[in-house]
Amino acid sequence: MKTNWLAVTNRVNKERYKIPAGWETKEQVAESLQCDPSRVHDLLKAAITAGEVERQEFPTWDDNRRCTVRVACYRVAGSKPQAETKRNPSLEDKVRTSILRFPSYSDSRIADSFKGLRAADVARIRKTIAN
Repeated sequence: MKTNWLAVTNRVNKERYKIPAGWETKEQVAESLQCDPSRVHDLLKAAITAGEVERQEFPTWDDNRRCTVRVACYRVAGSKPQAETKRNPSLEDKVRTSILRFPSYSDSRIADSFKGLRAADVARIRKTIAN
């Protein structure tokens, strides 16, 4: 039995090159706006400039051409799905983690690990941990 390599590559690439959750294609937005897809960018230009709408292009897999095609997508700014939202720890959180991980390190040694941080800042954070 021969393997259908075309089907395998199409299946794998369709999963790899897809539009992330929360984004809508230009055609989907055009349907919602009840206009031609070529007018979507012009209609949303003011909202994009104001920062209320985001536009980004994503590669998607085209089975017929067997290559990736860039597709313009839009979403309302700040409407990221929960899975995409990541919490960026603050500098203080990073220092606190470093203190807990290496309790024997001096304040100056931990401060050297972070740009612009002084030993006095590390000492202040260390006091909040001890309490």
